[in-house]
Amino acid sequence: MHKGIRVSLVAVAVISAVFAAGFAVAATVSPSFVNSGTTRYAMVSAEDAITTQSTSFVDVPGLSSVVHIPSGKVADLIIDFSGEINTCDGTLGRATIDGAAASPSSTQLMWNLNGGAESHAFTFYARGVGSGSHTVTIQWAGVSSCNHQFMSARSMIITANIH
Repeated sequence: MHKGIRVSLVAVAVISAVFAAGFAVAATVSPSFVNSGTTRYAMVSAEDAITTQSTSFVDVPGLSSVVHIPSGKVADLIIDFSGEINTCDGTLGRATIDGAAASPSSTQLMWNLNGGAESHAFTFYARGVGSGSHTVTIQWAGVSSCNHQFMSARSMIITANIH
């Protein structure tokens, strides 16, 4: 009986040591979170079928919104995009704030795999956007000028951390 109690006590001691080590490691690793502030959201969407043949970035119809940052404040913006896309080659996308690309500067949203339309999504961001009114827009472009860059159901959600 004493042997069973010793084994149980050793097991409890080992588990406690593992938890303590885990908490010690977790305390030394801190993510670089941005300053907390007031969170605001803006959402837009559209469902009509649209096409483009442009190989330069052009605005996606229906995916633009103005955000207002109070005087004396800055905002970190997270811009989520999703869209049902089809292409005959490749489709690039980006988010812009007042015409300047957010990060990352662009992404490949879709590459032609000889299939139908597929839903694709990407998240863009910008830190330290100054006070005032700012226009956030999703843009797209084709890799070549083929006849078919297509999008139907699409949405953009902007999350602003104002501080």
